[in-house]
Amino acid sequence: MFNKTKTVHSDKFITLINTCVKIPKNILMVSILSACAPMTVAGPPPLTAVEIASADYGPPPPENYEELIKENIRGQLIDPTSPLFEIGSPVKGYTNRSNAFNTQDMFGWQVCGTVNSKNRMGGYTGKVPFFALFQGDQLTKMIIGEVSMSTNIYDRSYINMSIETSCNRRVD
Repeated sequence: MFNKTKTVHSDKFITLINTCVKIPKNILMVSILSACAPMTVAGPPPLTAVEIASADYGPPPPENYEELIKENIRGQLIDPTSPLFEIGSPVKGYTNRSNAFNTQDMFGWQVCGTVNSKNRMGGYTGKVPFFALFQGDQLTKMIIGEVSMSTNIYDRSYINMSIETSCNRRVD
C-alpha cells in the first residue's frame, strides 16, 4: 500500500516519508515539523556539580546486596537457573530524570555489572550490562540492558550505552 517515497528537505534535516496519497507541500512540511518537534526539544537539564556534591546518598546497601540484585534479575529471565553474574562493588551514584528509563533524579548507592543467561534455544546470549540503585536497604531502581551481537560502537543500543555511562561516572 505504501509504495511511494517522498523526500522532504529543510535546512535542518532530511526526512523520508512513505505516502499513499498526495499531500500539499506546505501541509506536509507543517506535519513533519509538528511530528519532529518533541524529538528536537532537549530533555530535562542535567544535575549540576553542586547538586551532586551536596546530595544525601544515604547509608550503603545491605551486605546481601548481591543476592537482592540476583533475585531481581532472575525473575526476568527465560531460564532463571542459568545466569552467570559479574557484580561490582557499591559506590555512590544517582539516576537522572529520564522518560526513556522511567527515572527521576535519585541519589543512593549504585551497583553495576553484567549478566549472561540462556535463551530459549539453550545457548548463552552474551554479557548484558545492568545498573542497580540502592537507597538504604532498598533496591529502588534496576535497569537491565539488551543483548548485543555487535562490537561496533555505532551498532550498540542506546540503553547499553546509557548504563555504561552511568556506571563509569564516579561521585567522590
